[in-house]
Amino acid sequence: MKIPPFWKTREFGVLIVLVAMLLVCEAGARINNGKSFLGNELERVLLDFSVVAIAAIGASAVIISGGVDLSSGSTLTLSAYAMAALYVNQGTPAPVALSAGLLTGTVVGLCNGFLVGGAKLPPFIATLGMLSIARGLAFWVNEGDNITIGWKKAGEGFIGFTLLGTYPMVAVLIFGLLAWVIMARFSWGRYVYAVGGNEVAARFAGLRIGWIKVGIYAAAGLFSGLAGCSYALRYGTSFVTMGNGYELQIIAACAIGGVSFAGGQGSAVGAVLGAAILQTLSEGLLHLRVREDYLEIAYGAAIVVAVWIDQLRQGDVLARWFGRKSA
Repeated sequence: MKIPPFWKTREFGVLIVLVAMLLVCEAGARINNGKSFLGNELERVLLDFSVVAIAAIGASAVIISGGVDLSSGSTLTLSAYAMAALYVNQGTPAPVALSAGLLTGTVVGLCNGFLVGGAKLPPFIATLGMLSIARGLAFWVNEGDNITIGWKKAGEGFIGFTLLGTYPMVAVLIFGLLAWVIMARFSWGRYVYAVGGNEVAARFAGLRIGWIKVGIYAAAGLFSGLAGCSYALRYGTSFVTMGNGYELQIIAACAIGGVSFAGGQGSAVGAVLGAAILQTLSEGLLHLRVREDYLEIAYGAAIVVAVWIDQLRQGDVLARWFGRKSA
């Protein structure tokens, strides 16, 4: 598959929007309170956006394949609880505890994959049900109590904890590039685009659609698990409501990053940039003293606008306006 130059891709346009937003936030901060937004908030933006960005890498593959994963926030929570419960309550070594957290996310993703790819349930229904199941299991793990993770003393020698807890933006860079290489250079990535672009044609081409979807949702679960473990390690705690609302942010990051909900278009890089835009929007509004409850409105509006722009790009909306079928 021939890869176009970066400046001709959707991701380049998303990057331009991100840079423009950073400049607007910088100008607004200097006008509003005389302080530098980039100097004071950029590090926090990079740290806080990483949780959504890691999960969005996996979610982007699901959306590219024509599906959706509503269980990512609950998977994030359950994975963090699994890791924390083993590490804190059972005294399990850090590498084993982290592996268990990632395995938990992968298993939830596999369940989604078998429901969508095997049982042929609509992705919305399957992942909505798994959202509730994973949230209930997270409550059951420690009876809803918080688990405090003092890993910086006992587990500071483990590179996995240090990477996800202290330098999560490095993890975003590593996993984002890895996902981009797999999707752009390997056969499995081409299969994902083929399924999302035209599932019927992909089936006639001999692709095993069911197993491909199982793999896609398992990968999404793994990345949600990574995001959950990163959250718990960064803030030193896991709690039942930690993932509430994250599914909205993850989907919004993919939409803003140019991942088409029609399937077959987009990339993990775009999803990461979309997460950065979303976090910049959040920090910018808070910096300008906009009420925090308005952020949910901003997230929802961002999804609507991003999908609307995607439809305009594909000609679907214009075709309906003029009473013609899109090409």
